[in-house]
Amino acid sequence: MHAYNCTYNLPVVIVRPFNNYGPKQHLEKLIPRLITSAIQGKPLTIHGTGEQKRDWVNVKDVCIALDKILNLQDFSIVKGQEINIGTGKGISVLEIANMVRKYFNLPEAQLKFIGDRPGQVDTHIASFEKARFLLGWASTIDFEKGLESTIKWYIDNPSYWRKLEDSARIPIKAVNNQIELQ
Repeated sequence: MHAYNCTYNLPVVIVRPFNNYGPKQHLEKLIPRLITSAIQGKPLTIHGTGEQKRDWVNVKDVCIALDKILNLQDFSIVKGQEINIGTGKGISVLEIANMVRKYFNLPEAQLKFIGDRPGQVDTHIASFEKARFLLGWASTIDFEKGLESTIKWYIDNPSYWRKLEDSARIPIKAVNNQIELQ
């Protein structure tokens, strides 16, 4: 997109949302996988040590950022820019697994550590200064409140996610070269 903008002067902005979470997320993703596993009494599977940190941004916050871009009075402000949409805060996989585990009052033994994924990135956290400066945007949804709301959505909507369970069981070749289904 950047090349097209430079070459053809197209009105393009590159938006990079970091790790989204919220209702209706595909079950292969960490948060819905942990939640639906907890609902079903299955182990909460964690790749590696769980110390990998990600920038988790609620889908509602992402939508607000996109809406701000789409409704700019002067698009030239963002034309050709690359804008990160995130919180600037890292939360580890293990922290999230423990939040889910505690919400459902599950024992620590419910956590299941398996081989790390090849190419695993240890830390992926956004700098969203451009979003703040150009759009006046910053995330507003506290992660713990957003996670609780997401958990409640999955509890209240089993007919939505149960039909997706088979498609979520993807084979992953772990570092130890064993094929594991998630």
